[in-house]
Amino acid sequence: MVSEETAEVMAEVAHTLGHADVSLSTTGIPGPGKREDKDPGLFFVATSVKGRVASEGRKLGGDTEDIKRQVCLAALRFLSRVLDVWLEDDRLQKTGHFA
Repeated sequence: MVSEETAEVMAEVAHTLGHADVSLSTTGIPGPGKREDKDPGLFFVATSVKGRVASEGRKLGGDTEDIKRQVCLAALRFLSRVLDVWLEDDRLQKTGHFA
């Protein structure tokens, strides 16, 4: 099933079963053609870090190989953004100010 909830569950399971500090998951429709009545290019990404979960969905264009490449890059950028925000939040909570 392609959904934001599925991506979140995948990230949580990978985090727990893999005894990982950080997990990242993606699910989507790279194409060609629709699946589950969803258009090609739709994808969801999620990460789980120390019990915190974040996710987002996006629609990308291009052929199947283009979409696969774009999803990989988008997932890594998403992880980087989430970690930046959470690390700053952790610093703020510990020190009372941003680093």
